[in-house]
Amino acid sequence: PGGAVWIESVRDACADLAGQALVAELAVEPLRIDGEPDPRYVSVTVARLQWGSVTARIRDLKSRIQRINPINNKDEYFALFGELLSLEQHARALREQAAGGL
Repeated sequence: PGGAVWIESVRDACADLAGQALVAELAVEPLRIDGEPDPRYVSVTVARLQWGSVTARIRDLKSRIQRINPINNKDEYFALFGELLSLEQHARALREQAAGGL
């Protein structure tokens, strides 16, 4: 499929509203390139899409961590906290990548 059907499929595959909004925005935005896509343009665009998904996962993890008793569920608490730190580092890298090209 192509065109509007493909765009709707991509938008619907996004787990969060920010990703869906970005897909809709990119669908109507003209490419800022002549000729073949610039790898930097693609990298920035992909980072913007991934950042929305990663920040949604961070919010979910923070919520889950707040509901856990760190004394009674120490292993689960530290596992989730470690995952949160890793995701926050990944989100920072994506934010820098998304800001670094256009």
